Amino acid sequence: SSFGFGGTNAHVIVSESPVVRPPHQADSDPHAEQTRTRAVGSPCLVTLSASSSEALREAAAAHARLIDHCADLDAVATATQLQKTSHRHRIAVVGDSTEMIGNRLRQVALGEVSSRVQVGTAPTDRQLSIAFMFSGQGAQYVGMGHGLYRKSREFRGWVDRCDQLLHDEFGYGVGKLVASELHTNGAVARILEGPGSQTGLFVLQLALARTLMHWGVHPSAVIGHSMGEYAAAAVADVMDWENALRLTAVRAQQVADIAPEGAMTVVFDSADAVRRHLDTLGEELSIAAIDGPDHIVVSGSVSAIRALEQLLQTAGTATRPLRVARAFHSRLIEPVLDSIGQTVSRFTLRHPNQACMSTLTGTEVDGE
Repeated sequence: SSFGFGGTNAHVIVSESPVVRPPHQADSDPHAEQTRTRAVGSPCLVTLSASSSEALREAAAAHARLIDHCADLDAVATATQLQKTSHRHRIAVVGDSTEMIGNRLRQVALGEVSSRVQVGTAPTDRQLSIAFMFSGQGAQYVGMGHGLYRKSREFRGWVDRCDQLLHDEFGYGVGKLVASELHTNGAVARILEGPGSQTGLFVLQLALARTLMHWGVHPSAVIGHSMGEYAAAAVADVMDWENALRLTAVRAQQVADIAPEGAMTVVFDSADAVRRHLDTLGEELSIAAIDGPDHIVVSGSVSAIRALEQLLQTAGTATRPLRVARAFHSRLIEPVLDSIGQTVSRFTLRHPNQACMSTLTGTEVDGE
């Protein structure tokens, strides 16, 4: 090594460094082994970038050859994700073995496409930003966080903290709903029929958001639909996560105690067409949400929703019922509004610490 002006530095790798295992958890933790390394058979992400598409294909070929002779896929994946320079032309490859990753990189080198390979070009004229979007009810299911709960210590920690608060203050938990095996007994599935369905969705969304932020993925804006607005508010620091969970749990119980039973269904048709059908069925139905040009959510009494579904089926229009027990976003929820307002007034609300979009107005929340 020469340290003079214009000198030359040379480095020689004599052998591979010894493998250093990270500190592990106590043996009593059944998840300890899974938190030390990537679980066998779980996906691994390799990212590459280059200054041109040709250079990117060459990099893919070179890394394919490297991975063919590498026993530690995690080490290679981590090295690609932590590279100091991110060039404009980029790829992301997902696989659960060295053979799978290598084959997909060779596909990239040959210019072939795959559903498990993302190839793109980063824009140079603007700063990329990330938004976290939190959904409402209807898509939740038992075990919706099962995989992450087993494999991510951060995710599991947030679920466990929320579950403990619910047990201590409300007498029930949602840990089994979020983290159970996908095929489980009916006792856990019945949680979907009560207030635990709403609190479970909040816990999943908060834990997922906090896990992404722990990994370095931070949103510049948040938006939530229906129950998702509670998780968005917690992430935007409108209220502490504990109070957001308490508010979610109290609201869920109030809806269960006060609001009559109802149903919701998705209609795959235009809003105008749906309105024409609603006009023929009376005032027990409301358009709850317009999620797209041909994706309309209708809410109302159980009998009216079933009549609408039958009418649309006869007309050849597809529908899909949502897994809910109340007619959210309809006039049937109005008896709960005073109670919810009184509950919200007990909590301290803050101005969001980032852009927080309203699904009611489509604009940024101004803090009021």
